[in-house]
Amino acid sequence: DTEHAANLFALKELGNIYTRLMNPTTDVLEQRIAVLEAGVAGLAASSGHAAQAQAIFTLCNSGDHIVSSSRLYGGTYNQFNYTFPRIGIDVTFVDPSDPSNFEKAIRPNTKIIYGETLGNPDIKVFPFEAVAAIAKAHNLPIMIDNTFATPYLCRPFEHGANIITHSTTNFLAGHGQAIGGAIVDGGNFDWTSG
Repeated sequence: DTEHAANLFALKELGNIYTRLMNPTTDVLEQRIAVLEAGVAGLAASSGHAAQAQAIFTLCNSGDHIVSSSRLYGGTYNQFNYTFPRIGIDVTFVDPSDPSNFEKAIRPNTKIIYGETLGNPDIKVFPFEAVAAIAKAHNLPIMIDNTFATPYLCRPFEHGANIITHSTTNFLAGHGQAIGGAIVDGGNFDWTSG
């Protein structure tokens, strides 16, 4: 009816009104990836890089800073090293083999600690517990790209991560024929903490 439609378009009621806002297929994908990762909510994106950018732009503004593992997929490294500085987001890369490097690189304007479950190209496991303790002490969220490991091999929320991103293109989709990405919130960070 018209009242129901008006409420949907006014965003007073949840429902499927416009595919760029939501649709049933995307909703199922988001819910399933969130369940696989043991998170509270998921959000689909057009690619893995779009998922990373969308999550980072939600938390960072021009003048903000990210501490990142230096073991990154090449496209992510380029996004962090070349693209983000152009819009005023600075990224410091640290060697994750010594977790104290993350703490040493934190600044007053740091908003995120970032890493990959299995670092590229050496496939070393991210030092979750040690970095989670550092992040918690500084009230910073940990964002982890879990593309390579998938939730089948590792669920980063169980080890202290707060946000997980994926390129769904490869392992989650299993075919590489459709580009996609996802963001999952672990529900384990106080987003009202400033």
